Amino acid sequence: MSLPIRLVERGGSVINLDCLNYFFTVKKNIPTLPIPVVGQRYALDANIVNAEIRMICILRDDDCSSSDLNDLKAVGSIDFSSTSGGQGYLVGENAQIIPAIADFNGSQVKVQASDLSTITADFNTGSNSNSTSGNTVTVGLGGLSDPVKGSDVASRLKTALEANSNFSDRFTVVLGNGRLAATLPSNEKATKLTFTQKVAGAAGNNFSPEFVSPMNADNTIDNNESVPHPAISTFTGGSSNNCRSAGDKAQDILANIVNSNFTGLLGKGVVGLGTFGGEDTLTEWLDPNGGRGYLDDINHEDYIVGLQIPYNSLRHASMGTVGDPIQGYEPRNFMMITGHVDSDEQGSAANDKPASVAFDPTDKYTGISGTLKDCELKYDAGNTVYEVTLTFAPIDYLLGV
Repeated sequence: MSLPIRLVERGGSVINLDCLNYFFTVKKNIPTLPIPVVGQRYALDANIVNAEIRMICILRDDDCSSSDLNDLKAVGSIDFSSTSGGQGYLVGENAQIIPAIADFNGSQVKVQASDLSTITADFNTGSNSNSTSGNTVTVGLGGLSDPVKGSDVASRLKTALEANSNFSDRFTVVLGNGRLAATLPSNEKATKLTFTQKVAGAAGNNFSPEFVSPMNADNTIDNNESVPHPAISTFTGGSSNNCRSAGDKAQDILANIVNSNFTGLLGKGVVGLGTFGGEDTLTEWLDPNGGRGYLDDINHEDYIVGLQIPYNSLRHASMGTVGDPIQGYEPRNFMMITGHVDSDEQGSAANDKPASVAFDPTDKYTGISGTLKDCELKYDAGNTVYEVTLTFAPIDYLLGV
């Protein structure tokens, strides 16, 4: 297992740690009432859990020849199963946010490339065929019956975009499970399109993908036909030199705890049997249509939002006829699954994503969401490494102000 422990920044960059020890402290609050005479004890388990992760690590220079430290490509996504607040957007139910596919007619999805060119996809519910011209594609949504499924819209959008050479020259796009996949049938889970810039570097970080409501003739949004927006994660994570010295890591960790925050919401929570959350700016949180304004926050991309601690798994390794691994262990990241899930969705059997997976604060299977809350940094004169003790607070849903 060659992957180190990684602190994940909001912008997608990671801080690699060489840890000597780490400790998971998980405490469940179970009030107990002793019963006189009979000596019995009654208790209430309300699933109230406190947790923290303490790591004792060595900070050393990165090996800058490693492929993991090359320039990084920006990644963004759009998920048609959910709104940014977690409500069902296109989930094939009458109570969903978009009750009729006709409401989508004239709406657009825009993605901006590293070279500042923009590819625009226009939705046309009057036709089931696609067309492409220059930087514009028309996505035919005709023939879809209400209530429409997000997997159908995502699939048609992907097909239309990939037929445009200007898009394919600048992006790759992958269709995958959306935020509400756990609540959908197996053939309807793929509602999320993940876009990756083909050119690495910070130039790929921008405010797209963007969903635009139907437009008037003067190119302004028709307020009478304003359409709520699906969940969007804008392009982040593009960087041009992710290699850090021991001192760089020490300074970045100190900066994060001493004075770092972001304005908005991060993570995924649960109320009753429903989920809510996403990675939203404060403006998106206040505006159900996801409008952008001066409160948008893409500057605090160094804020720690996740932790990936790999371990060796035999459950997901290739096994021999006598039960021995043929190819060795298969690395997985520790995870903390919370909320209303079945028992088979939170153990090692459900941990089917490789340890190298990119961290997603809305996907609990990619690592542990949360942030740093404590740091003790030690340096001895003459050394080229730093000793650091870190305390990470697992957090499902975080509000930054």
